[in-house]
Amino acid sequence: MRKIFSFITGLLLFVGCNCQATKTERDDYTFRTLDETITSEYNQLKSEFVQSKFNAEDYFEKLSTISIKEDELFEQVKLHKFDDLEEYNYWHRGRLKFPSNIKMEIFRITKEKKDSL
Repeated sequence: MRKIFSFITGLLLFVGCNCQATKTERDDYTFRTLDETITSEYNQLKSEFVQSKFNAEDYFEKLSTISIKEDELFEQVKLHKFDDLEEYNYWHRGRLKFPSNIKMEIFRITKEKKDSL
C-alpha cells in the first residue's frame, strides 16, 4: 500500500511539473507574438500617417496608446521567468535593453515640438 501511494504521488508530481513547464514555455512564445502584434500595429499606423490619412497630433496620440501597450507587455516580460534561453536572450539582451522604434518615434516627435517652440 505504501509503495502504491508513493508511486501515485511521484507520478502526480511528475505530470504536474511537466504540465507547468509546457504552460511556461507556451507563455515564452506568447510574449513574442504580442510583441509582433504591437510592432505590426505601429508599422500600420506609421504607414497610414505617411499616406496622410490623419494629422500629426492624431498620429502622436495613437502612437502614445501603442506605447502604453508596449510598456504593459514589457512589465509582464520583466516579471516572467523564461525557460527557453533563446526567448530570454531575445527579451533581456535585446528587446528590453534598447529603446523600441515606438519610443524613438515618440522621442523624435517630442524633440521636434520642443525645437519648434
